[in-house]
Amino acid sequence: MTQNSGLQDDLNYVANVVRGESIERGVPAIYYLWALLIGIGFSLPDFAPQHAGLFWAITGPGGGLLSWYLGARAARRSGVDDRSQAARYGYHWLICGAGFVLAGIPGAGGMTGAEFGQGMLLVATLAYGLAALHLDRGLALPAVLLGVGYLVIKLALLPYAWTVTAVLIAISLVISGRRAAA
Repeated sequence: MTQNSGLQDDLNYVANVVRGESIERGVPAIYYLWALLIGIGFSLPDFAPQHAGLFWAITGPGGGLLSWYLGARAARRSGVDDRSQAARYGYHWLICGAGFVLAGIPGAGGMTGAEFGQGMLLVATLAYGLAALHLDRGLALPAVLLGVGYLVIKLALLPYAWTVTAVLIAISLVISGRRAAA
């Protein structure tokens, strides 16, 4: 790390503390985006399971790219250029994306659609949980609900478990987005 980039990181830290943003609060638009995508995508196994895979194959990477754009735009608008923080976010979600791809490989070998979806839900639980721990505390409630949803779906505890999980996670993301906007 050069002295200038270290100085820039220090100045960004001070600017965030002065703004009262010593803990990363997230970008509201990203919360709302994923509330919408998860609300739709997690409901598909209950109502149109044949479309769930294609939906996530398109919206997973597409939502990731749109999230990157929204995060970069929010950083530009705030006037804070914290490249190390941006790199942490980028690497976290890139590794999580690779986790989804790698966890999906066995699906081609004969997993049922339900088993495949449950595996992806488990990866999402870990992705959100680690993001809540290391990046953005606003993802803690959605991470817990993803884990609870995984257990309810895995144990088949109630009908329309995917839809109930979708609604609860979407609501928690909207709440987190509103908190980030405050």
